[in-house]
Amino acid sequence: MDKRGAFRDNWPFLQDPTCPPELKILAANKITAYWNYVNAHRRLFDCRNPEEQLATVKEVVENYIENRMIIAEFLHFQRHGHVLGQHPIFQEFKNYRNLRKMNPIELIKRKTALEHNIWRIESELRKKGKEHLKVDRERRLQRKRNELSEVDRIIASIK
Repeated sequence: MDKRGAFRDNWPFLQDPTCPPELKILAANKITAYWNYVNAHRRLFDCRNPEEQLATVKEVVENYIENRMIIAEFLHFQRHGHVLGQHPIFQEFKNYRNLRKMNPIELIKRKTALEHNIWRIESELRKKGKEHLKVDRERRLQRKRNELSEVDRIIASIK
């Protein structure tokens, strides 16, 4: 892998039609994690208090780890031709497959629970304080929104 090369040059398998969809999603997530890391790293020097500094450091570290986990999946696939499967996205896809097996009543119950979970997480994010939990809450919120979108899509396909 040439660190300075173009993204597509480093990971040519992403252009292959047989590439697992999880890896294609991870490619977009890798770009996002990289820029989140870069922007948080810049903000490190503008922190005004220890709590803000801790939250920013946590954001830097978590995005760095996310990026490294994605690279591990890419390298494994590039070398061995199959996914490593350790990134959380593989569990998310498994959960989506389980959602597709639910009956309409179970889906409506899940939708209601997800909407409540999203409201609660958004409420936590609006409150001031506990900045060190912000990154975790934002990730949880995104996972819940993604799952809700999938539930809504499945329900719409039933109608």
